[in-house]
Amino acid sequence: MQLHYSKLKKLPVETQSGILLGRVCDLSIEIDGHSISKYIVVKSKFFATSSELLIAPEQIVKITGEKVIVEDNVEASQIRHAMKQPERAPMEEAASVCKREA
Repeated sequence: MQLHYSKLKKLPVETQSGILLGRVCDLSIEIDGHSISKYIVVKSKFFATSSELLIAPEQIVKITGEKVIVEDNVEASQIRHAMKQPERAPMEEAASVCKREA
C-alpha cells in the first residue's frame, strides 16, 4: 500500500493499547538513504501548546489509511529523548510548519 504525505500527516497516532498520542505533523528524512528517520507527532490540535513526539520507524507497528499504531512504550521514551535533544532548530522549524498548516 502507498500513502501520500498529504494523507499521512493528518493521521492519528495511537499505541497498541489504543491510547491516542496525537497526529502526524511532519517527517524527518535521511537524505543519503531516502528513508524516513523520524515521524514527528504533535500531541494536540492546538500546536502552540503542544509537545512533540519523535517516533522512529522501528517503533511503528502498523500504518493503515486510518491511523498509525505504535508500540505501547513510545510516549514515555520519546518525551525523554526529545528533552535530551541539544539541537532544536530542525524540530522548531518542523513545528512552525505544522502550526502554519493547521
